[in-house]
Amino acid sequence: MANRKNDSWIGAGFLILLVLLIIAAANGSSRAIGILLFFGAWFGAVAIGAIFYAVYQKWKALNSHCPHGVRGAPGNGNCQSCEAQERHAKDLYRRSIEDRDRRRALEDSAAKLKRTELERLAKEYLPSISELRSLSPQRFEDFIAEMFKALGYEVKQTPYSNDAGRDAELRKEGVLRLLECKRYSEDNNVGRPDIQKFHSAIVNAKAAGGYFVTTGYFSRQATEYAKIQQIETINGDELLNYLIEARHDPPGSDSYRSQCRDCSETVLHSVTKPAPVACPNGHTVAPTITFEDIVLRSTGRAEGLCKRCGKSLRVVSGRRGKFLGCSGFPQCRYTQSIARNLH
Repeated sequence: MANRKNDSWIGAGFLILLVLLIIAAANGSSRAIGILLFFGAWFGAVAIGAIFYAVYQKWKALNSHCPHGVRGAPGNGNCQSCEAQERHAKDLYRRSIEDRDRRRALEDSAAKLKRTELERLAKEYLPSISELRSLSPQRFEDFIAEMFKALGYEVKQTPYSNDAGRDAELRKEGVLRLLECKRYSEDNNVGRPDIQKFHSAIVNAKAAGGYFVTTGYFSRQATEYAKIQQIETINGDELLNYLIEARHDPPGSDSYRSQCRDCSETVLHSVTKPAPVACPNGHTVAPTITFEDIVLRSTGRAEGLCKRCGKSLRVVSGRRGKFLGCSGFPQCRYTQSIARNLH
């Protein structure tokens, strides 16, 4: 192809020179004719050199030998060994593509199973924040009181109305602490006035401190004041950690299925006793779900999971803006647009 292009340019060059010579002759300018003849001779020498070089390359190709000693090979079909090597290389490339596609399909399938099992475990282990916010204020107080009972406290709830600034009295090892609960939405923060009112109740009851629990969040001023007054603040995210600690025995079985990324066989893992498990074909399958995954899933604040390897996604700032990237990078290079993950 390259030789044909060179021949075309040479032919076009000769044609242009011929036209210029005719025009110069018609004008009768000897100086112009001399200049054109000079450049014509130079161009002709270059063209002849290019032709000789092309002929030499052709001769060299016809007289070269392949690694197996066959003249004119490789690439012309004369050497069966070269042809066999080429077929083998193509076969290896095809197999590598098929193996890549197979592994990608296994990764996608394993990640899908992890998402399904994580969703199931999150529902069995913990209520979601949205479920807690849907409770009535009285039912929420009862729920938190039961949580502290499971944590080893003696709990005495106060009346739902006229509770003197506390929802329950907590005792452990003879120490009295108070409890206040607020079932708030995510955008409704507990402010410093709420903490000050609770602190007054603590002082009046001569308690050692207290717990202020909310499904929302605390303002910075409220958090700073609570630290000074020995009040422990528990927001929506932290509340789920307390619920996990209070749940000594998992509901039913804490086992979940994981898929082997080598052969697609499934194995059973335990959340409370994480350990690698061998699949029926002898491949080692590492645990895929932790308590942290369950908490993030229950809060609804996790960015999501990689659909290829099942690891968590994180926000990455790139040259074209922010996107979600796999936390397993660079082993896994899965990416996803942030807009695709919004609800």
